[in-house]
Amino acid sequence: MNTVSQKVPECPKFDDANANAEPKPDRTDPPLPANQQAAIALLLTGAHTGDVAAACGIDRRTLYRWRHQDPNFIRELRRQRAQLLDNVNDRFRYLLNNALSALELQVADPYAPTSHRAAKTLLALARIGQPTTPRPRASNQSAIRNPQSAIGSAPILPTPTTPDYTPAQT
Repeated sequence: MNTVSQKVPECPKFDDANANAEPKPDRTDPPLPANQQAAIALLLTGAHTGDVAAACGIDRRTLYRWRHQDPNFIRELRRQRAQLLDNVNDRFRYLLNNALSALELQVADPYAPTSHRAAKTLLALARIGQPTTPRPRASNQSAIRNPQSAIGSAPILPTPTTPDYTPAQT
């Protein structure tokens, strides 16, 4: 018995005619106004929101509303952030290949300290000799309760609030 539910849509047919076609967006948003586009460009550079608002000639509260309540602004900011991150990842991969080539040359260097440093760097990058499971991070609360654990082995210096503090004589 071969029955097909009426509520299930049929799969689209794939042929060579639409093999290279660009995917069509579900919706087309109108372009953002120039001041919103400028704000996005400045936000992507890492500028502070107050500086972005001043450069765009708007109030900080307006920029806040755009970032948190305007769906078109939010969508475009996220799209451009994703595109920027993709570009940075591609650049990083390219640089990583060059860096590994440089390390490869240094490992083969006949001068022992240079080759030793390069080999040590490669081992550190590969995490050889380190545990495979990540160490649990200390929460902020445990660092507040026990500041010694947050700063490692550095001694805690006496402050005016500690009992062993003595002011310097001048």
